[in-house]
Amino acid sequence: MQHFSPFIILLLFVSVTPESNVTLKNCTLQDIQSVQQNCEPFANELNSYNDDYDGKILPDDIIGNMTDLCSSVIKCYGEYECQESANYKKKFERECAEMKISNARVKECMLEIYGAIFEDTYNCTKNFDWLAKDPVTKRNAYLSGKDCFMEIVTNDCSNSSVMYFSSQYEHFVDLISIKPDGEPCVGLYYELNELRCNEPVSQFSLQFVTLFAKLMPPMVMNQSESDEANEFTNLLKHDDSDTSKICMYVQDCLVDSCTFSKKKGISEYLDVVCGELEKMDNINEKFVDCLDFFRDDNSTLSNCVKNYETSKTVENAPVVLKNCIKNGIEAKCGAAALENFDNNYEFYFTKGMLKKP
Repeated sequence: MQHFSPFIILLLFVSVTPESNVTLKNCTLQDIQSVQQNCEPFANELNSYNDDYDGKILPDDIIGNMTDLCSSVIKCYGEYECQESANYKKKFERECAEMKISNARVKECMLEIYGAIFEDTYNCTKNFDWLAKDPVTKRNAYLSGKDCFMEIVTNDCSNSSVMYFSSQYEHFVDLISIKPDGEPCVGLYYELNELRCNEPVSQFSLQFVTLFAKLMPPMVMNQSESDEANEFTNLLKHDDSDTSKICMYVQDCLVDSCTFSKKKGISEYLDVVCGELEKMDNINEKFVDCLDFFRDDNSTLSNCVKNYETSKTVENAPVVLKNCIKNGIEAKCGAAALENFDNNYEFYFTKGMLKKP
């Protein structure tokens, strides 16, 4: 929880560049004394609440008291038309906005919102460009899509979030669409927009596990896993998530993310994994299922590999191995398992743990 610093008298004598375009005079000694007398009590009481309830869920009456104190301290500093007081007013506006966001569980709600947008859980989300880079386009999307947004909030978020968005929606739209001046990656604008990456990054991580599961040879999986693990592995193998969409979202996050774009080598890593995921999208599931038949040491697949090991010095041994496996799959599973066989064979026996000798 944010800790509100009191109006320190020494700082009032330091000339600070104001954040607005209006040039204000420095505070006089009389201004300083008046600010201390009238405004610091509000700031100190806010500090007391923050100390008492740090890390705790705030009761509604305490939230109400702190909201009133925020209004009072901001109004108080705003009554003094001098530079330092104006800067403190902006400081408390920012910190009180963050407090209100935290108390209303807005960030948790935005995870639900972004998840619904990413998963297309609600049909209405497709009609608005929520993730637009252009601030005007994004602002218009949120304003024109308010009914859609509030439908998700009402169904998937807490009552405190519903109350916040019902009364503060336009202010929220300003927070999420207008990039502030000042230090990059600091403030609610960046925090709220960064949350859009949570769902696609989570899905990307799952797809990486899925890639491994699909590459793992069936005989290894079945020897080493429990029934529960096998069930999970089979679920991954038949996952039909849109990997191109996931990669597109994650790559978009790299463009202006305050977290992911700073990690060295992540862009190159992402390109490699997305390339493999794209190949995985073209895997014939009947081919994958058919590999499950080859479990025993005496199976067709094992015999093909053993025969290759004893004759791999022969010039056409790799071709013989491939044809042996192809014939075995057709005999076990039929012609449907051979669709796109060359690509499936290359993917599994070159990229996977079923290494092509």
